[in-house]
Amino acid sequence: MKLTRVLRTTDEAAWNACLATISRSALVHRPRYTRVYERYGDGAGECFVYESDGGIVLYPFLRRPIFDADGWTDIITPYGYGGIAYACHDQHSAALIAEFRAAFVDYARETRTVSEFVRFHPFLGNHAHFHSLMDEVSLHCVNALTDLSVGGEALFKQYRGSHQTCIHKAREAGLRVVQLPSPDFIDCFFDLYSASMERKHQEGYVKFRRDFLVDLSEELTDDLKCFAVEHEGAVIAVALFQYFDGYLDYFLAASNPDMLPLHPNHLMLHEVALWGIEHGARWFHLGGGHKSLQFFKHSFANRTADYFVGKHVFDKDAYQRLSSEYWARHGRVWTPSERYFPGYRAEFNPG
Repeated sequence: MKLTRVLRTTDEAAWNACLATISRSALVHRPRYTRVYERYGDGAGECFVYESDGGIVLYPFLRRPIFDADGWTDIITPYGYGGIAYACHDQHSAALIAEFRAAFVDYARETRTVSEFVRFHPFLGNHAHFHSLMDEVSLHCVNALTDLSVGGEALFKQYRGSHQTCIHKAREAGLRVVQLPSPDFIDCFFDLYSASMERKHQEGYVKFRRDFLVDLSEELTDDLKCFAVEHEGAVIAVALFQYFDGYLDYFLAASNPDMLPLHPNHLMLHEVALWGIEHGARWFHLGGGHKSLQFFKHSFANRTADYFVGKHVFDKDAYQRLSSEYWARHGRVWTPSERYFPGYRAEFNPG
């Protein structure tokens, strides 16, 4: 028996029923997570399900129309860490994933899907069988991960000495960490986050609009936790965390740069780790980022997790034509050696 079907975010009961048969999955695999980004305008949410006697594979993604491309589309996993979730019954995982992939490639070609970009999940390691099944699967970053089972006291002792000192100083300065309920956090977070994006001259995807926070609050009410650092009655740092099935994920954050000498972010991460321990979390995923941010995060971590991304072109002729035409419209010449993926969505600096 082999069965494929495509679910939408409106098929929530069927989607969740499939997930109930899979022991290892994450928040990103739930329809409510995909729906956040569907509502935000990132594409139409789909979930491709492959079932056989050997097991089940579930793959959520967003389908995006390609501008001026006569019905062609591409797919991308929602912002965050995603990829497939699967469970094997009477079959080795590599064989099951290979069968799923063959069925999915057929579906992609039938639906005029040009390309695919996958952000795999560093904790699940679900990239493992895709090296030979996609054009490229590459290590993007070594993320910081904390095993909270060691307990709060041992965790603090594992921090870099300078971080321990910063936490002590933050407390001596009267900083305190509070939890902000949903949706009350929205305005506070948006104000600090927007100011941070302006300072960094960030105009890309991660300059989220306020309605993104509204979507998060409404769809992930029980999965989203917001913590803020207060000093003399004012919020000087704020961060969003996703908490699901014992897994705490550092999602988005912002702080007042004038207050950084008080070390609010050091105190924030330590207090959130303690909150996680108190509420039964086993893992605290701090993620990656630019070099200095990685240094900061890894100073709190006692483990690492490899974060892989995958790229694939289903129709090479269409990909080359669309990329060439797009670059030509911007007065440039596209070549297959260009690293921006997909080529027909490249971002060019003005002038």
